[in-house]
Order: sequence, then C-alpha cells, then structure tokens
Amino acid sequence: MKPIMAKWTNSESSYNLVVNQIKERWGEEQLKRHNPRLSCYTFTKWKKHGYSVKRNERAIKAYSVADIQNESEQTIATISIPVNLFHRCQVIRQKRK
Repeated sequence: MKPIMAKWTNSESSYNLVVNQIKERWGEEQLKRHNPRLSCYTFTKWKKHGYSVKRNERAIKAYSVADIQNESEQTIATISIPVNLFHRCQVIRQKRK
C-alpha cells in the first residue's frame, strides 16, 4: 500500500506546535514514531483515503501561512490560517463494502 503524504512545508513553528500537542496527549512513545509527512492529516484527507476519525477525538491545532498579493504579485499581507489535523492514532480504517 502506498503511503499517504502530507503537504507539510517544513515550517519549524508548525512542526513544534504539532509535536508539543502530540507529546502532551500521547506521550514520548508516540512522539518517537511521529513523522510530519506520514502521521497527521486533515479530516478530509483521512476520509479520502478510507479512514474515519474516532468519535469524540479533538483535532490537533496548527496554522498555515499564506501571502496576499496585489495585481503586480507583490506581497501586501501575510495571514495565518488555522488547520485542524488528526494523528494516526485518532483514526480507524473503514471497512470496505
């Protein structure tokens, strides 16, 4: 089975934010197995690949940064967009029909 790859852009602040939440919720053992490109995805991406988020699971909060540009493609503002991620231990494989 081909692994699902995340669109993580190597942001250190985003990485640290996610890592701290994983460590706080599930401890050092789960943190040792964490891979930013293979461990956390959005609800939609998990669903697209045949997984469902377990009932009552809370998302891991992260942020993505986007530049707003004018017509001449100059950056006029940078905004922070909230992203809700779910760790692999928060999902289950859906049964195929």
